[in-house]
Amino acid sequence: MKNDQYFAFASKSSEIFGANLTMYIAALLLILPMVAFGGEQPWAFVQSIGGLTLGAPTRIAHGWALPVNVNVSGLEALTRKPTMLNSALICDSTNVAVNGNLIYLTISTASTRSDAL
Repeated sequence: MKNDQYFAFASKSSEIFGANLTMYIAALLLILPMVAFGGEQPWAFVQSIGGLTLGAPTRIAHGWALPVNVNVSGLEALTRKPTMLNSALICDSTNVAVNGNLIYLTISTASTRSDAL
């Protein structure tokens, strides 16, 4: 009788665990794109989409301009072969901070908006 009770408990536990696991995986698949693609991106992301290139600095009226070429879709190899494709992703903004001779560039991405199409 004890073995039957243990089996019933173990069977019930695995059913609950399996249902919870399925729910967690489904939630993760729905949330992951929002977490991974929205906002400021790390260097690993830039490398995975094919890198970026810099143009020649140009003197403008209020200082200097540094052309930056990046394609967040991952369809173009700029400095390396892309390992990630992002067909519904756009470069939302870029921010720059200059500290002495160092230039800090931040790339922010967002999902494509329906009004942008």
